[in-house]
Amino acid sequence: MRVKGNGLVGRVIKHGDIVFVDLPLEPRADVVVARVGDELLVSSWMQCPDG
Repeated sequence: MRVKGNGLVGRVIKHGDIVFVDLPLEPRADVVVARVGDELLVSSWMQCPDG
């Protein structure tokens, strides 16, 4: 998928980059791809300490 926007520049993911997505059984990183309606979103993810 091609990235639109600069919301993850701190993660060295910037506008125009191409992101390849692996589908692990459990999250292994702090950057996730989520489907919202017809769109795919790339965002930071942080698990709360209480789960």
